[in-house]
Amino acid sequence: MIAIITKTGDGSENPDDNKYTYEQYTLSDATQTWGYFKGSESDMQSLVDNGEVVYIESRDEAMSYMGLIKERIFAYPTIPDQLDQIFHEGLDAWKETIQAVKDANPKPE
Repeated sequence: MIAIITKTGDGSENPDDNKYTYEQYTLSDATQTWGYFKGSESDMQSLVDNGEVVYIESRDEAMSYMGLIKERIFAYPTIPDQLDQIFHEGLDAWKETIQAVKDANPKPE
């Protein structure tokens, strides 16, 4: 799961006056959810510090980041295909395949 927290706009789209929104992407079932983060700034900072979420100030930058992450996720072969490759070609061939995906789709910073 990947979770991003970002600042909301001027508050006009935020009926509860929450300062932050979140977007969450779950790889296992390719679902995407979003909503308003109702915790305090210290709660949010704790999540960021623990690596549970990524905080990005700008909504546009957050959307760009999420797009890059999705591209990277979908560039990998499916788990059944990876297991099949390991069985038929061995771990070294699998490592080469995975490394090629990582090289072509680096993690955004």
